Amino acid sequence: MKRISVIILFFIIIVLSVVQVVVANSISTTGIILSKLHKEIATYEKENGKLKDEILTQSSYTRIASIAGELGYVEAKSPVSLSAPLPLALVQ
Repeated sequence: MKRISVIILFFIIIVLSVVQVVVANSISTTGIILSKLHKEIATYEKENGKLKDEILTQSSYTRIASIAGELGYVEAKSPVSLSAPLPLALVQ
């Protein structure tokens, strides 16, 4: 009886040791993957910042006016109306 309990205890210790090794390996692998993902996120955040700056530069009114001038567009001096203006009050 004592011999069987020692064998069972030894078997439980071996099984728990194997489980510990598998869990430790899984945790370390997950840590490596997490580290790579943090680096990738930092890279994308930096790239997004650069792209936001470029969008702000490209969409500024000064740049748009400059490109419009290069394409031959000119600023309208008076408003353009496609229909005749209506009188303010009817004469009776």
